[in-house]
Amino acid sequence: MSKLDFDPKTLNSGYLINQFTNKLMAIRREFDVKTKDLITILVLAGVLILLNWLFPTVDSGRKNTGPLPNVIQGKTRIVDGDSLYVDAFEVRLVGIDAPEGRQMCQRNGRDWPCGRKSADGLRALIGRERVKCEVEKRDKHSRLLAVCYAGRTNLNLSQVKNGWAVSYGRYRADERSARQKKRGIWSGTFMRPKDWRDRNM
Repeated sequence: MSKLDFDPKTLNSGYLINQFTNKLMAIRREFDVKTKDLITILVLAGVLILLNWLFPTVDSGRKNTGPLPNVIQGKTRIVDGDSLYVDAFEVRLVGIDAPEGRQMCQRNGRDWPCGRKSADGLRALIGRERVKCEVEKRDKHSRLLAVCYAGRTNLNLSQVKNGWAVSYGRYRADERSARQKKRGIWSGTFMRPKDWRDRNM
């Protein structure tokens, strides 16, 4: 039997653990690695695997270049007030523009982290609801442009209505309402997200 052939009868957990242990000991002897250093390497490798599983940015890039889906839904991860990952797809909420994560706004003569607060606002809207997005197209960065819902809540509309994003081609009446009621970023002064990106990114 060659090294590349496997007997299916031997592929049980005990056999695999034994083979894995033997490989580790061989590496330790060959490279004179101390046991504690080997354990450290294994722990770091485990952490990297866990992070890749929790935040699958590489997979998301592959998915975003495939066929354009009509609808996506699943587990979410917030990027900022108008961007998130849904089932490993990178999504931009279409028709709105939220402050960037590092963006600061001004209120009562002081800076405040409006970008982070905008992301918090989106996170609060989602809560524990399952997110469903109706995809329209891709942008120049290969992100999916979509209208997304958490339960029955329209996330695009609600971010503008709550003052955590500005209109970007849609929801103009809701922006006017948020501005009049001084909600979210309208409670002080700020640079439009697009203008901020042009100056800082």
